[in-house]
Amino acid sequence: MKWHSSYTPRITTVVAPLMLAQITLATFTLWQEINALSIVYNVLIYSTWIITFHTFIPIHKKIQEGNFSQATLTNLVKLNGYRTAIWTVIFILSYFLVF
Repeated sequence: MKWHSSYTPRITTVVAPLMLAQITLATFTLWQEINALSIVYNVLIYSTWIITFHTFIPIHKKIQEGNFSQATLTNLVKLNGYRTAIWTVIFILSYFLVF
């Protein structure tokens, strides 16, 4: 896919610093106070990292190499929905960690 080769590096320059900041702040939050909320928050954030490196990067690599099918793309969209749901929960928990 032609768009993929230009999309991936651009989105990485936006997402990578945000993910690094998020995991740093989450770890700091857990270090500050260990409670159920901070543990769940960290588990969700570390889960998104694991899912990203274990699932999404290999899928994007297949797309980049041209080794994909419509099922691959459909799966990517479906999995992105799950990951977005996790990030939504993380966002909501962030509110409760701050306030």
